[in-house]
Amino acid sequence: MKRIKEQHVFLGWIQSINLQLQFSSPSHVESILQEIIKLRVELQRLQTSLVTALNSMFPEWSVHEWMLTHFHPLANEVITIEESLSKLSKRTTFPVRPLSLSVSSASVDDTAAEAAASEENKLLSNIL
Repeated sequence: MKRIKEQHVFLGWIQSINLQLQFSSPSHVESILQEIIKLRVELQRLQTSLVTALNSMFPEWSVHEWMLTHFHPLANEVITIEESLSKLSKRTTFPVRPLSLSVSSASVDDTAAEAAASEENKLLSNIL
């Protein structure tokens, strides 16, 4: 999972904000989804083998606790991402801009730009 999360495609297109706003690139979603599905299948195989091997050495309650502590968080994360990407891949249209720009944020930016221009004019007048 760490390798998948470090990929540029994941970092740029599959962050939680992209999943929350249902906004991403379909081709990038598909490529990451394929890797996540492979990882989920491997985790299912590993879980079966791991439980069998651990049960031969430790009591069942200990194996259950270990799986809940170490294995299930990763498996749950993979399943959650897979579900989000599957939902996202079913979209047929994507908005040009998922975030709406509010008037208040635009006025703050304008005010900051005006203040910077005013400071620049003061500096220039002091120099001349």
